Amino acid sequence: MTGVKEIADLSTEDLQAKELFVDFGEKLALLLSLWIKKFKVETVVFGGNISKASNLFDGAMNEQFKKEGLDVEEEYSDLQESAAFVGGAQLLDEEFWQSVKTQLQHM
Repeated sequence: MTGVKEIADLSTEDLQAKELFVDFGEKLALLLSLWIKKFKVETVVFGGNISKASNLFDGAMNEQFKKEGLDVEEEYSDLQESAAFVGGAQLLDEEFWQSVKTQLQHM
């Protein structure tokens, strides 16, 4: 079974792999466009492993946003897959958050 990393690695030389990320970027923009319009979003922040492959779909996503009449900025979190842990810890308990926040950067 081929994983996302393997497909990302292939995208520089394999047309189908490259097209997969272009298609993903377009469809992601279509999905997000509804919410961006509804809530008048100015910036979308991506976390998790998706940010590692942003260079492969970002252009197609931005083009689709333009087709949808949107001028939205994208930011990619440096926390990547740790973002869920950080957000969850902050929501759980302030005292707990204070006790673990310095450790999370090493996860």
